[in-house]
Amino acid sequence: MLSLILPNKNESHIFEFLKDLERKIKEDKEIIIVDKSEEEFYKRLEAYIKEMHNVRLIRQEDKGYENALYLGFKSAKGDIIAVIDPDGTYRVEDLIRVIDTLKSSNYSLVLGNRLAYKDKAMPAHISFGNIFLTKTFNCLYKQDIKDALSGLFAFKRDALRYLTLRKPERGGTLYFLIQLARRGLRIGSIDIKYLEREGSSRISKFKIGYGILIFYNVIRYVRDYKPLALFGSIGLISLLIGLYYAIVVLISYIHTGSLVIPGRAILAIGLIISGLFFIIAGLILDLLIEIERYIIEKD
Repeated sequence: MLSLILPNKNESHIFEFLKDLERKIKEDKEIIIVDKSEEEFYKRLEAYIKEMHNVRLIRQEDKGYENALYLGFKSAKGDIIAVIDPDGTYRVEDLIRVIDTLKSSNYSLVLGNRLAYKDKAMPAHISFGNIFLTKTFNCLYKQDIKDALSGLFAFKRDALRYLTLRKPERGGTLYFLIQLARRGLRIGSIDIKYLEREGSSRISKFKIGYGILIFYNVIRYVRDYKPLALFGSIGLISLLIGLYYAIVVLISYIHTGSLVIPGRAILAIGLIISGLFFIIAGLILDLLIEIERYIIEKD
């Protein structure tokens, strides 16, 4: 069975979208709407789906797109779980293609890549933010996806046991990708068409702020899951700057025969010691995480 999760907040397009799902997806399915709408819209949606036997409506009490998805994940019964935003920017045809790609591959999760077509559906600053966060994710977790914040993706039920939520978390789809990637699961993507939405986004009015918040949490995830990448980078930068000042001090001493810039000498020693400390701390934390991963996989 296929579980389709629709995170919704006052999206007027959802009524037409539900009809589209019924018409085009013929296989056995359940549709789970996780709704954070205003009371009037919620009651309207509740009345609309009353006669639909395969649609469930879950009221989301807390905030956040990630929380909405996790509520849907916990309720899903299907062998394949798919997520699609019902805001009019994604097509059911592309959802079917994502699901078919997942079924015919050894990927644990497949995303729809909205950035494949250079059109005006996505503003330039949002596109830039998505590309930046995706490249950061690919670099840290050795993946090769194109759009880490896509609102259209599907994954196999086996991957569900790796998806957890620690509140409060903000990271969009990226939050769940990190959890799968750190377990070594394969993630793929296919190009999809991204349509221009009618009206403004219901999820976040301040997209730049939301993107900054996601990047902040990405750094936190790196600290928790890839400490050597974070602390090692900080340590290496500190070490290189310290060595630079040490060379400057040494050259000055050779030329003058005395220590005429003691401040720089102290700074160089401090930076070198700090750099070594960060690198060693990263190695120790990385080792502890590897031990934890081994114990979890063994159990």
